[in-house]
Amino acid sequence: MGVWSMKKIIFLQKLFLLLLFSCASIPSARQPSVVPLEDFQNDKMAERITAVVTPQIGIKNVGAIVAIYNKGKLSFLPFGETVRGNKTLPTADTIFEIGSVTKTFTGLMLARSIDLDRVTPTDTLDQFKEEWRGQKVGSINLTELITHRSGLPRLPCNLHPSDRNQPYQEYTENDLIEGLKDSVFNSNCELQPHPTSTINYSNWALAVLGYVLASKQRTSYEALLHELVLDPLKLTDTALTFTPDQEKRFATGYNTSFVKSQWKNQILQGQGAVKSSARDIMKYAQIYLHPKQSFFENSVRRVTQVSFETKDTAIGYAWFVKKNGSIWHNGQTGGFYTLIKIYPKRDLVVFYLTNTARELKCFMQAVEEVPCDPTFE
Repeated sequence: MGVWSMKKIIFLQKLFLLLLFSCASIPSARQPSVVPLEDFQNDKMAERITAVVTPQIGIKNVGAIVAIYNKGKLSFLPFGETVRGNKTLPTADTIFEIGSVTKTFTGLMLARSIDLDRVTPTDTLDQFKEEWRGQKVGSINLTELITHRSGLPRLPCNLHPSDRNQPYQEYTENDLIEGLKDSVFNSNCELQPHPTSTINYSNWALAVLGYVLASKQRTSYEALLHELVLDPLKLTDTALTFTPDQEKRFATGYNTSFVKSQWKNQILQGQGAVKSSARDIMKYAQIYLHPKQSFFENSVRRVTQVSFETKDTAIGYAWFVKKNGSIWHNGQTGGFYTLIKIYPKRDLVVFYLTNTARELKCFMQAVEEVPCDPTFE
């Protein structure tokens, strides 16, 4: 595709906003349940975002829902389709895989478990499983897991899926337990000395953390997540398993070749198995903007406090922390991509969910008014 001129982008942006508002009074089964740009308080940011997102839809990404909360004003901006070719916009209640944004839920679950005196930050893996006593991983503690300083590789050394489109479907609890034994590590998949001096991002570490928290409390990851996070926050469209009614609201995911993709996960859930809607993610984000209004202020503050930092990067409990106090995380699965950034000092949340395994180019630059070339070949 050739270069998009700014005139074309502005024309599409105005056309989109015109259609969005003109259809608000027309009853239709396909009418998106969006919150309009209330009083146009979010109009400028929405215009910038629309200008960079619109050219990507249908060419790079199938669909997306963008959410903006700015000093009490809320907007949901829908783009594209929930299923390729169905002409149906996603809504605030469409359900997406959120990938590694799951890690922030696992981090809050850890903080809640600590504040309820069920575990401590320095509990080590050999306290959770007899099989890990005497193994090198046995001395890894929970803080090292949640801050990516455990020394564990990005993925399990014994992860060998028969179907690359379903990398986690066959991996079992026994695989997880056996995969942390000394005999499994080798020169191609090494356990680094811990705590590491840098942040070494590890999906495996967060999966192990989710597993041991649930195992310690004699429950499943999903059940513990509901007890400690989802149910208190009334996040009714956030889970790992859903009702048939909710499944009807699932967006279909696509890889970058537009082949359908939906991941299944047996035991490595704490790293990226959660699904959610834009409405629920926005509810979730509010506790980080206004921790005093949440049910568990101490846990929220524990999660967002810097636990470790290097010259370039700081991290709390899974959340990456910027010097301006904002926190962010992204997530990707085989068919979805998510990015969220929360600015507590500005009372601002922005995020998007897309049903394609590709980020939306220039999104954060549009939010932060940083120049970015919105050219898509």
